[in-house]
Amino acid sequence: MDQENQKTLIINEPSLQEPLTQKKFVMIPNVIMMADNLSASAKYLYGLLVMYAWQDGCCWPGQKRLAKDANTNDKTIRRWLNELLVSGLVTWKRRGLTQTNVYTLNKLADIGWVVQQETASPTATPER
Repeated sequence: MDQENQKTLIINEPSLQEPLTQKKFVMIPNVIMMADNLSASAKYLYGLLVMYAWQDGCCWPGQKRLAKDANTNDKTIRRWLNELLVSGLVTWKRRGLTQTNVYTLNKLADIGWVVQQETASPTATPER
């Protein structure tokens, strides 16, 4: 049997085959990806924040920068950020007038709905 018949996902992109330490991609925890209380847009924004945090272990992109990266506007970014705030996934601290916020990606083990979701359901397998 050839490789294409044995696997359901074949990765030919070299940047996806590099070690995790290269950080050329973003990992979003499955519990967030599968959360039915978050929009796809909020999950995407969480991924953007993870991408920025991986650069130097900290994260403070401006809302205009996030909007540019997400191909949207500041108002939409604020709506997505609020969704992440309400869910408990992200908090932020203002650094001052005209300065960007410092975002914190909170511990998943401290967020009640995440803990419930992780303990309540085993890893789902995709339907065929």
